[in-house]
Amino acid sequence: MPRSSPASSPRRSNAEYRWTRDKVLVFLRVLALRGSVAKAAREVGMSRQSAYRLRARLGAEFARIWDDGLAIGAALRRDGLVQDGRLVRGPQGDTRGLQGDTGPGQGDRFCAQGDKFAVQGDGFGRQGDTGGAR
Repeated sequence: MPRSSPASSPRRSNAEYRWTRDKVLVFLRVLALRGSVAKAAREVGMSRQSAYRLRARLGAEFARIWDDGLAIGAALRRDGLVQDGRLVRGPQGDTRGLQGDTGPGQGDRFCAQGDKFAVQGDGFGRQGDTGGAR
């Protein structure tokens, strides 16, 4: 009599174990809004440790973007514009389209080239560097 094998769960694709452009964008948005690396990493299905490895691998420019996002998020939370990890109103009191918005927006434009990210607009209305060497 043949043995029946237990039902196995379907294998996850390799992309689910890796940082993708979309995961990085959502991670950065949630990192700014919540101020927690662990929560932001969990939001995209990655670990806190892998987020720090990503930061180290992508270098100083990405670390600057990460730190700027944390600083902007802290200011938004301090000013009451972010509550419970959600942007509750814009600087002018506008709340259209902001509730629960943690996905990458049209203002987020990151150009990935290998392991380098060049900021062209950070989604907070500022123009960033174009990725040139310092």
